[in-house]
Amino acid sequence: MRNLIRKFLAIFLASIISFCSFQNLSYTFATENLILTKGYVHVTSAPHKLNVRSKPSTSASIIGTIDHGKPVNIVDSIAKITKVNGSNVITNPWYKISFSRGYGYVSADFNYVKLPNEDKPYIPSNSTAIKGIDVSYHQGNINWTKVKNDGIKFAIIRGGSGTKEDSKFKENMKGALDAGIQVGVYWFSNAYTVNGAKDEAQKCMEVISPYKSKLSFPVFFDYEEYTLKLAQNNNVNLSLSSVSNICKTFLSNLKSNGYKCGIYTNKTVSKYYLSDELRNSYDFWIAQYNDKCTYWGKYTMWQYSQSGKVDGINGNVDLNYYYKSNPVSISKATISSIPNQKYTGGKITPNISVKYNNKTLVKNKDYTISFEKNTNVGTAIATIKGKGSYTGTKSITFKIVPKTVTNPKVSSTTSSSIKLSWSKVSNASGYQIYRSTSKNGTYSKIKDINSSSTLSYTNSSLSSNKKYYYKIRAFKIVNGRKYYGYYSSIINGETKVSTPTVKLSTPKSKSIKVSWNKVSGAKGYEVYRATSKKGTYSKRITTSNLNYTNTGLTKGKTYYYKVRAYKVVNNKKVYSSYSPIKSISSK
Repeated sequence: MRNLIRKFLAIFLASIISFCSFQNLSYTFATENLILTKGYVHVTSAPHKLNVRSKPSTSASIIGTIDHGKPVNIVDSIAKITKVNGSNVITNPWYKISFSRGYGYVSADFNYVKLPNEDKPYIPSNSTAIKGIDVSYHQGNINWTKVKNDGIKFAIIRGGSGTKEDSKFKENMKGALDAGIQVGVYWFSNAYTVNGAKDEAQKCMEVISPYKSKLSFPVFFDYEEYTLKLAQNNNVNLSLSSVSNICKTFLSNLKSNGYKCGIYTNKTVSKYYLSDELRNSYDFWIAQYNDKCTYWGKYTMWQYSQSGKVDGINGNVDLNYYYKSNPVSISKATISSIPNQKYTGGKITPNISVKYNNKTLVKNKDYTISFEKNTNVGTAIATIKGKGSYTGTKSITFKIVPKTVTNPKVSSTTSSSIKLSWSKVSNASGYQIYRSTSKNGTYSKIKDINSSSTLSYTNSSLSSNKKYYYKIRAFKIVNGRKYYGYYSSIINGETKVSTPTVKLSTPKSKSIKVSWNKVSGAKGYEVYRATSKKGTYSKRITTSNLNYTNTGLTKGKTYYYKVRAYKVVNNKKVYSSYSPIKSISSK
């Protein structure tokens, strides 16, 4: 790969050299102005503020300032690529940011703007570093058996550059595979337009397709300062948005054709030219020639040297560490409990959430699920089996319970009883009745019904003129254990007022006095009379009094009476039962 060493002195010198010419350059920024990455202001010297300008130039007008430590939403960036000591160096970078209901530009030089965690190097965890190389025609003829014997586990082989195949690609692929070395591919990009990226993707797939099933590592899109400089030399000044679109075009084309993809670049290109989405969507291969990698973003491979020595290769070769995730036992994962499932007659396969270290794992990528005993009422088993980076199995159980009781209702009431009824639950062994004196109060079980065909129950010995609340659930007995369904909807019934106790007397000739006791909760009373016990009774009076004198009667004739109390519920009369019939003869 091309030289990626960036000396601070060279960068500083290049910034000064290019400063004047940079002021007059014209740049095309993204028109959508989406937030491509986020950062924060880092100005440690007084006045601890960063100027926001109308254009990406120190001579442009200042439209505001942002305090040290404050966040910024970055919608684009631009920089100058300058040749210094034979190397292409990014100088005088600017970020376009959202600012004051519009947009402004801030200098990203001297780390005036940092990305989140930029001061906190990423450290691959729960992984094993595996040593490998990347090669191209530059390495000439390679003795792959010697390379294998020197401890190299993998090789990332250049497929080509631009729209040209690497002259040693086929030879290197065959040699590495024959030696038992795992392989991946990188494609060095010359594209500075989206159409150019499409052409490169098409050519790349033409070249590597015979080896598709033999790739153990991704196909990496190699994007460096060389291409940024190439674009600049052709009067195309690339920005964060345009480079991200170029990379996305190449990678999405390969991904849609079944290739696992990644990006190769260095810290500087990543910071100024790659969006958060791009960095987080693909395997990341970072180049930094150092004894430690200080890159802040997540990466799976680190190119730590361009001057490595490996037996079987003449001259220098790039050295890499691939961080292979160590398989995690799925038994260490947290699996969400499964609520009781209603019996349906078919196989029940509830959704399950599986997490490891607060990360939600992906079904069929990180694990698979199988079920047992998941059709009938009883205890079912879900077995989670690790996949990919996860191994082993973990099982949890859940209950399949009878269906919920439907159509519960109050069929009838008396002053001391309420009769309930409901629809039959198939596959149930029986039902349980629960009662409370308030809707949201405590419910107590009042009856076990051990027959699935009994669909009513009369709750007796109740207080008169009182409201009661009920809920019902079905149960099924399986191997001596009861499995309870969900409760029905709550219903309520109100007992009637008590039946009056009636007395008759004849205080005067041709009159009969009907008296009764006061009934708690009654609004009034109705008095009925007939001339025979089984005759037709007609209402004589509705009254709130506790007696009624019936006058104008026939002397010596027997009359029959009954009384009922009533209360008013929702503007309707609710009656007690009739009192026992009483009779007396008038004087």
